[in-house]
Amino acid sequence: MPSVAANNTKQYHKLLSILVLFVFLNVGIWLYSHKQKVFWPNVPNAPSVTSFSISFLDDSSFAYRAFALVLQNWGNVSGEVQPLKNYNFRNLESWFFLLDKMDPHSSYVPFMAAYYFGATQNKAQLVHVIKYLEEIGVRPDRGNWRWLVHAMYLAKDELNNMPEAFRLAEKLASIYNPSMPAWTLNMKEIFRAEMGDRETAYAMMIEIIKSNEQYMDPAEINYMAATICERILTPQQAKQNPLCSNIK
Repeated sequence: MPSVAANNTKQYHKLLSILVLFVFLNVGIWLYSHKQKVFWPNVPNAPSVTSFSISFLDDSSFAYRAFALVLQNWGNVSGEVQPLKNYNFRNLESWFFLLDKMDPHSSYVPFMAAYYFGATQNKAQLVHVIKYLEEIGVRPDRGNWRWLVHAMYLAKDELNNMPEAFRLAEKLASIYNPSMPAWTLNMKEIFRAEMGDRETAYAMMIEIIKSNEQYMDPAEINYMAATICERILTPQQAKQNPLCSNIK
């Protein structure tokens, strides 16, 4: 009959063998994996509204907030921060619109699209941001027009696409209401002047003042007059125009 000491020795050797096996296994896994890197899969195409909503137990508000944070940090999931130029903006656009369906009144994703993704180093990608901001910007919710203004800025100053900026300015003017500042109504005229059509710009600005004066704050009228005199008329024309002598 084996002694207690002999049994303890066998148990010790067994445990030691298991420990050594785990050490060698751990070393082997490390030798194989220490040079491996997590592969960044880029932005996938957005799923359907139904499947996305079901995955969050049909809680649209939770789905919007949870995945908006994922969207913000998508380029930082592999241990390396990806520059925006590496993102697939076509697929990113599909996520913008999907999350918009989850919460069409939140400003979080439009803000992120405009000020974060709008800073991409690859300016050609901005067409996808502009498309999204344009659709959000024409909605009647108070203040949404500012996203259309930002789309106009991206087209004009980042893409150097004046015809596209002018088209967006026309759309901005078409949704004008008295709660919006007057400059949103006359941006297309300012663009006309920058494109060389100063006479048309001047005529349309004067008409805007005449037809909307009863709805406009005096400060807005003064702003429009200053725009005419300082940006549309030449210095010589401004000196001869009575409107310019009344600017406060």
